[in-house]
Amino acid sequence: MGLLRLGLCQPAPARFHLVCLTMQNMQSLFSPRNLVIYFIMSLTVFVGLLVIVALYAEPVLRISTIIDGPPAVMKRNMNLLAGYLEKKIGMRVEYRPKPDGEAMVESLLYKELDLVWIDGARLAMARSQGHTGVLSIVQRGKGGFIPSADALSDRTYSWAIREGLDDALRQKLTDAFLTLGADNK
Repeated sequence: MGLLRLGLCQPAPARFHLVCLTMQNMQSLFSPRNLVIYFIMSLTVFVGLLVIVALYAEPVLRISTIIDGPPAVMKRNMNLLAGYLEKKIGMRVEYRPKPDGEAMVESLLYKELDLVWIDGARLAMARSQGHTGVLSIVQRGKGGFIPSADALSDRTYSWAIREGLDDALRQKLTDAFLTLGADNK
């Protein structure tokens, strides 16, 4: 009861035990062995949460174009296209505009984008950087399937996908664009 007299411990009601943090208790709580155990338990919980998030995350198809017109018009047109693709492929589609072709190619190569509207020169640039897996799935000239109202030039444009995209999804996208082309003739 010497600790009670010093004021370091407080007596608890009769049905509870006397709780007292002494220097010896503190040292055992923070011993190197216990710290390792705490770290492993925390890491296990963190990895478990990551697995749960990955399992229940909704897949998203990330698409982009170069902003070649008024941003409001581009956003409206791409939202219409995203809605159409969502119905055709059965997954959420998200539009992520890029300010220039180099930024778009870089995002495609680093797998930040899945599907891009790209001209032949930039498609060749992506392939020349050692990424031969960038595939053109639908190709049109003079503005066919282009997201803006105006055709940019006589260049050939195509919808290209990144390497590593699921084959079934690639086929669904190809079918969706071919259906879109047939509906707009």
